[in-house]
Amino acid sequence: MGVSVFIQNNILKDEISLWSDNIEKTPRLHHVRQNLGVAYFIDGRVSEAFVELTKALDSLSAAHIKAKVKTHGLLGEYYILRGNDKKAMSHYFEALKIEPYFYPVYNRLAEIKARENQLSDAEKLIRIGIALVPDSYAFHLTLARILLKQGSPDQAIKVAQKALMLGGDSSKPYVIFSEAFTMKKDHRTAYHFYKLANSLQVPDSSCESDKQLLTFHTGA
Repeated sequence: MGVSVFIQNNILKDEISLWSDNIEKTPRLHHVRQNLGVAYFIDGRVSEAFVELTKALDSLSAAHIKAKVKTHGLLGEYYILRGNDKKAMSHYFEALKIEPYFYPVYNRLAEIKARENQLSDAEKLIRIGIALVPDSYAFHLTLARILLKQGSPDQAIKVAQKALMLGGDSSKPYVIFSEAFTMKKDHRTAYHFYKLANSLQVPDSSCESDKQLLTFHTGA
């Protein structure tokens, strides 16, 4: 019994060992490969995560027919990290085909469209996301940035104020304020918010990409 407990504890020592053991027992099951992919991602083993997530798409999804929506979301994250927005978008849209209300996808798609200066599309996408999750700090911040790029500083300020009220990294809304007041040629106010943003910036112990990965994984 002591040896059995020792072996079991070794399996349970971390997420990678746990899900690797599950794959040995059920190699054709979808969720175990997806979970191992997430564990690899968070551990920085991105190439291994990609392999497991690709295999997950071809695996059995049991009774949960919408389970692979999260796999597509995670593969989109892989391609974002690789700088391949086109491939990322293809997986995000595949996710929406399976589940139109899978809200994390809308933020990523809006960010990509904004980078491509397709600002009208970007705004439509992020507003859909906000309609689904009205209390999302990240979604409001994305909308504020899009409004700035559209040349609407007053609207950007209002949305950034909402983001500030919702919590999150308080320095980022102040960056929006600074850029908006610069656009309005109120340089004194812009500089005030610039200094405030810098004073609030602190090293974040948690990785932002890890948070996004977990959001795609859990749908939370």
